[in-house]
Amino acid sequence: MLLPFEGDAAAGRRAFWEQWALDAEAGIELFDSASHRPDWTGEGVRVGVFDGSFVTGPAELSVPLGTSVLTVHVPELRPPPDWPTETEEWPLDIKSWLAVPKEWWRPLPNHDHGLFVAGLIHAVAPDSDLILYPVLNDELVGDLFTLNYALHTFISETLAISDTLQGAVINLSLGSPASIPKWLEELQLDTGGWRRVQEVRSLRTLLSAAVQHGMVVVAAAGNDGGGRQVPAIFDEVVGVEATDATGRLACYSNRADVTAPGGGPTEGECEMPCEGMCSPDCWEDVLISTVMGSPEYPAGFACGAGTSFAAALVSGLAALQFEASGGWQSKEGVDTAQIPQYVFDAIAKGTLDGIINVPGTLEQVQE
Repeated sequence: MLLPFEGDAAAGRRAFWEQWALDAEAGIELFDSASHRPDWTGEGVRVGVFDGSFVTGPAELSVPLGTSVLTVHVPELRPPPDWPTETEEWPLDIKSWLAVPKEWWRPLPNHDHGLFVAGLIHAVAPDSDLILYPVLNDELVGDLFTLNYALHTFISETLAISDTLQGAVINLSLGSPASIPKWLEELQLDTGGWRRVQEVRSLRTLLSAAVQHGMVVVAAAGNDGGGRQVPAIFDEVVGVEATDATGRLACYSNRADVTAPGGGPTEGECEMPCEGMCSPDCWEDVLISTVMGSPEYPAGFACGAGTSFAAALVSGLAALQFEASGGWQSKEGVDTAQIPQYVFDAIAKGTLDGIINVPGTLEQVQE
């Protein structure tokens, strides 16, 4: 659950840029865009964020962040009546991974979760084009029908704008309901569990098609403290697990392909580090990002922890790679379908103590 930031907007901006997840001294080595402009900023890279939203669109949100302005486009989603869906065959409810564990629940609105995610992507890739698709309601719950349509819209519009899908990123800081771990138990015993995962054909088909044409799909592994969930379980998707500020796996985090800062404790009862209000005393245990200014969030910033936010940092890093690569598609012998694998390999090889590392990854890209 997001907790309101203690302080005014100016203090929020400083805390946002100086937070441990973006601090080189913490060993994370993410660029601090507040103090300098790095060589690569994600310029020209489209990043689709599929999440909850303060508005249903169409709208353009602009949030001043000191030396940069976070601009988020929110399109209006109106699926046609005949839009194909398999929800009758297999009704998959999806939710933001901020919704669990239950011990973190606080009676505050959730609709800013998507803007919080977008803010963290902006922190890593400040010039990327962010499009926030409102696929979750205020309780951060949605359905497969809406998610599929939003994904189809992003893919189609990217192709219309760029004549290619290469160099775009899909961020899915959401996942399947808590019943999914039962699938994984079945999966360990026989193939029945995997067949059930395969029934989500409409979702996987869209993501697989995007990846085959050069897009990178990043998904949060989930906050159940077990194995990764749908869609992070799919081979085509880069699943992201979360660490605390010491670099250890967070107690809530499911396991996945890539490790990134997510905040929260590594031991104990796995309760939210802050109590009611995000004060400076707990900034070292959480991530700080943007929300819409409101009575609940007067500073326009909030604090949170989860694999949702770890995934956002990886999506930002993928955007930097697409810009820094100079266009893999133009290089001889590069298969479009292999581009997402190049992104993943560079992230894996460039890690610092197993955690994503911007300079290390970009060195791999430019070799």
